[in-house]
Amino acid sequence: MSEQEKYWYQDGWNLLTIVAVLIPIGVWANQYWQQQKELQKPVAMALSTGYLEQPFNGDPVLHLKFWHVHRGNLKQGRLTVLAGSPESPKD
Repeated sequence: MSEQEKYWYQDGWNLLTIVAVLIPIGVWANQYWQQQKELQKPVAMALSTGYLEQPFNGDPVLHLKFWHVHRGNLKQGRLTVLAGSPESPKD
């Protein structure tokens, strides 16, 4: 074949144009798909209850229960409980 008889895919500018158009479309489509996947996840509602047990002899004990209303197992969840005593007022 001579220089004039190249196929369309043998021309560098055609391939560069195709790649320059398809890569941004692919990136946008992937981001859109990931966003839609996140929006379709069900919301897990965390519920809690607790009570304070104060025996006559000994320290008080705080009993806490946490659970979720969600079918299936939750992954990569985190529960943080901070405990402390209130500061006494300074005279």
